[in-house]
Amino acid sequence: MFHTLLRSIVRICRKGDYFMNRCPNCSYENLPTNTFCGRCGNSLASVSSSLEPTYYSSTNIAPPPPPPRTSPRQARKPTGKSAGPLLYIILGVLVILLCCTGGYLVVRNAVSSSAPTQANQIGYAVDASPWQVLVNTVTETTQGDFAPPPGQTYLVATIELTNTSSDVQHTSSLLQWSLHGSNNVAYDQSISANVQTPDGTVAAGASVNGQIAYQVPLDLHTFTLTFEPDPGSNTLITWNIKV
Repeated sequence: MFHTLLRSIVRICRKGDYFMNRCPNCSYENLPTNTFCGRCGNSLASVSSSLEPTYYSSTNIAPPPPPPRTSPRQARKPTGKSAGPLLYIILGVLVILLCCTGGYLVVRNAVSSSAPTQANQIGYAVDASPWQVLVNTVTETTQGDFAPPPGQTYLVATIELTNTSSDVQHTSSLLQWSLHGSNNVAYDQSISANVQTPDGTVAAGASVNGQIAYQVPLDLHTFTLTFEPDPGSNTLITWNIKV
């Protein structure tokens, strides 16, 4: 009974390496200190010297292999090319074009909102140094190289500009003249009306005549015509128009 209990404890613990003597007669496993089989009583002296013991091991388990070593990820080298001087040249040209085309309009709108105005009557000359300005007539027409779209008409102003200074002056209908309706809408000059605008170089004491046409709604009858003697100045000359 004691040997059976001891053998069971050895089998349960399984700590370290040990071996058992197996009886050649009944195959009963005996403790290594037994000289006789605990079951059949057969002698185990000759067997223990000729037979290799049976080993059991709970510690000879090979440890798991270490995880593979990985080298740190190398930093990716940038492959894109940096922007060359050509890009900066193109951006500079675009900025200059925007300033030339839009800068004046921004400044003009700012000046128009704060500059003093002077309302005048059609058919009377107005002094606006270095010019004397005369708006002779303002009429509506549908005649021109191209007829206006349905519901639209041409508003044509006949103008005379006299250079009252002692120097040569330059006039531009696109830069100096503008038209707004009573609906607070600004109208652009129309090239379809086939008129001769008062543009160009004017000698001292000389005059230039011409017409400026605007395409406006047919059902709109009240407008404000504005002249700026010197683009960028603080003086605006206006005419209230009813057609």
